Amino acid sequence: MEYSNILTIPCQLTSTLIIGVSGMNTTIQLGVALMTGTAQEEFARILRYVGSVFEQHGIPLPRIITTDRDFAGVNALDEMFPNVPHLLCQ
Repeated sequence: MEYSNILTIPCQLTSTLIIGVSGMNTTIQLGVALMTGTAQEEFARILRYVGSVFEQHGIPLPRIITTDRDFAGVNALDEMFPNVPHLLCQ
């Protein structure tokens, strides 16, 4: 089974939609996270959960993560997935 090489996390004020690109080049919704704020710790909590799901199911981490320009989300990515490069969408 092929897994996603790309993970997209648009960081919005009240929710975050987690989207992957499948091995067949189709987008798939991996989850939705309801947030109580936009602080770095809130994003880190979501990313810890995503990482634990990947680990529990033997799914390799994506090769790249894309996000919007929310600096709390970017900082949380640097903390939680330091070896996965990420791109900023405009």
